[in-house]
Amino acid sequence: MHSSYTSYTFYNSSLISIPFLIQYQYSFLHFFFQGPCLMTTFFAYWGIQYLAMNRISPLNLEKLTQENLDEYIFTLYSENAPQSRLGYVNKNADLVTITLPESHIDLHIQQSISQLSSTKETTSTTGFVCWSSSVQFSDWILSGNSSSPIKLSKSDTVLELGSGVGGICAATLSGKVGHYIATDQKHVLKLLSSNLANNLDGFESSTMNSDLPTTLKKSSHINATANTETNKHEIRNKTKRNNKYKNNRIDIVEFDWEDLELGLDRLGHTNHDEINIIIACDTIYNEYLITPFINAIKVLLTQEHTIALITVQLRDAITMETFVTRLVNDTSLVISVFKRHLLSKDLKNGFEVYHITRRIE
Repeated sequence: MHSSYTSYTFYNSSLISIPFLIQYQYSFLHFFFQGPCLMTTFFAYWGIQYLAMNRISPLNLEKLTQENLDEYIFTLYSENAPQSRLGYVNKNADLVTITLPESHIDLHIQQSISQLSSTKETTSTTGFVCWSSSVQFSDWILSGNSSSPIKLSKSDTVLELGSGVGGICAATLSGKVGHYIATDQKHVLKLLSSNLANNLDGFESSTMNSDLPTTLKKSSHINATANTETNKHEIRNKTKRNNKYKNNRIDIVEFDWEDLELGLDRLGHTNHDEINIIIACDTIYNEYLITPFINAIKVLLTQEHTIALITVQLRDAITMETFVTRLVNDTSLVISVFKRHLLSKDLKNGFEVYHITRRIE
């Protein structure tokens, strides 16, 4: 008996550099042979799936394992010396103007220096000021440079852990995605909400009032770039001009890593689609936080193609080594770092960006 075979070839430059995972190749073949399948239908359906599932090329990442962990930590601290400063954007003023240098976005943010210095032991106070890691990370994503390996789309739902009062990532990245969920502990949410209202124009939200006043609150503490009446006027105008991202969907949710069940319940009230990207900037600064933070990441990595992007400022080597070691030793996770040449100049100087996914068996 003679059997005949038909050969089909699909050519696409993106598929050559980043081929489909094998399980999606099987699904495609089933889709192709089980019914009418025009190429336009294929790319309309699978193009979206492909972009979500293969957002970052494996060629841009270096996987961390137990075998290369010691060498990685040594190289990280010997070649990328940690900065001498703690990482505050400005710890001397309640009202600060922050500029993303590459993407040329100005943000006008109310901090609380007095709360940062609070001696209360029941809550963390670090979220009351802005940190450099959020500025460097969001600027890297938005700069549009070919070196940035991360592309956001309107089909994305992004959840940020530890947004802080400034909401820097939320204010700058939310316009690039379909739904942005900023989370933190309860005591920072009021200022976070106010700052987002000041820096964004016309957004949808199920958890906050988007009609908050869009003029900056008066403060007796202002930075050097805003100490005249003329500069105050310019700041208000800049705020309006920087509202590029209209009709955003932004939610603010109380989410304490040490009470995941309650946090997940609150997240459910936002009626969000599946989370594609988890973001966290400078959330690891002492060993006590490591275990609850990793547990939160694991709970939120609900899909095989969900990724977590964690930006860390290099400070104490012991804390960093503990954090990375626990991630590498967790058999349910895959941890990688972006190749150094892909990071921005500012991120190369004392920061690291981790890429975390669920391990697929």
